[in-house]
Amino acid sequence: MDALGDVQTHYLAGLVGVAMYIAAYAGLQFGWLSANRYNYSALNLIAAALVLFSLTRNFNLSSAVLNTIWVLISFVGLARVYRRSMGSQFSVREHHMLERKLPGLSPFIARRFLNAGSWHHVQAGEILAVEGREVGKLIYVGSGTATALVDARKVGTLSAGDFVGEVTWATGGPASASVVADEDLETFEITTDALRDLTRTYPDLRARLDLTVSAELHGKIIAANRALADKGETVL
Repeated sequence: MDALGDVQTHYLAGLVGVAMYIAAYAGLQFGWLSANRYNYSALNLIAAALVLFSLTRNFNLSSAVLNTIWVLISFVGLARVYRRSMGSQFSVREHHMLERKLPGLSPFIARRFLNAGSWHHVQAGEILAVEGREVGKLIYVGSGTATALVDARKVGTLSAGDFVGEVTWATGGPASASVVADEDLETFEITTDALRDLTRTYPDLRARLDLTVSAELHGKIIAANRALADKGETVL
């Protein structure tokens, strides 16, 4: 019975390892896993270790060589992710922006995003967007407030955590409102062209950004309609 149980244990370990191989590959292809995170390399490492364990009962040289190499490559992958994460430390303002607008984005992609843009000091009264014109960049308001105007009518107030220029990013069209700084602002700005290049390279960034921008546009439309309705004016 002990021998039979030992055989079954090794057989089961091999099957679980194969299942984990398939799960890792499927997860990568369907976008559930990312090669830039620990989970993909860890899943492959465990899968290879289980298959190697199963081979101690019924040895196969080819499979043993393949899975040993797989273990080594997986360790390299884990080390690579660790090295990238250590090089992706964020400042307080960067951390706040990522938590607000791109939660869950891998540190490596987040650092690429941040490196493609820059932080700016915007003086009170400065115009960030002009109604009917393309903004040409996506602007994140880190601190301060700004006023949104449509046909010279105030339709909303932007504050820390809001985007400016998201219409141009989302649709390629012109700004739906003018935006003027009420006070000195701290902003993060990235050109639309640079952002499009990044999102082509990193689909996960595109998916998260689309969700954030869609939700923000919806909220701004509701706020603008409410502001106009309160004044007895025609809603947008």
